Amino acid sequence: MLAHRVTRPGQTTPALPHPGVETGLGVLRPTLARAAGQVADAAISWMTPHGYVQDTLLPAMAEGAAEAGRPVPRLVTVVHAAVNRPHRSPYRLAYTAARAHLAGPHYSDMLRRAGLRVHHSHPTIGARALVDAGVFLYGTAQEIAAGLAEYDRAGVDEVVVNVAGVYSDHGREDAVRDLQDILTAYRGAEN
Repeated sequence: MLAHRVTRPGQTTPALPHPGVETGLGVLRPTLARAAGQVADAAISWMTPHGYVQDTLLPAMAEGAAEAGRPVPRLVTVVHAAVNRPHRSPYRLAYTAARAHLAGPHYSDMLRRAGLRVHHSHPTIGARALVDAGVFLYGTAQEIAAGLAEYDRAGVDEVVVNVAGVYSDHGREDAVRDLQDILTAYRGAEN
């Protein structure tokens, strides 16, 4: 489509260089992880415990890739986090960040498969479970960095740190400060 698009009859635009387009597939449970292994360039998970990624999603992706005779796609996972600071409640931040997902039966099902006690009709209890199980990372920047490293050990290729709870409850400046502190701590732990 970008090669020669007709702008007017008889005229075309020149071919433009562009980055390749990749296909990503959101995965929560084994069936979609297997499908991602068969066709996607990347699989993207959200709010998935690192043990579940390692024991459930990655094996399903590998199975799908083997069936299709192709390499296993990259796995990107989104991890909610917040630095422990005065006047913050981890449970409130987790609820603010994830309440819509926690109310979804498919997310609750995935979290139950991962061993958390959640139900979509009780997102407040689900938020507590996320914090208590370390799925929502809360603590010092160094503790959060250590939690992120668990995703690396589990086989995740890329982690997206999501500070939506902080942004919603405390504003942009606090969210950026948390990201800076977390990323600095993570880089420090790598060295």
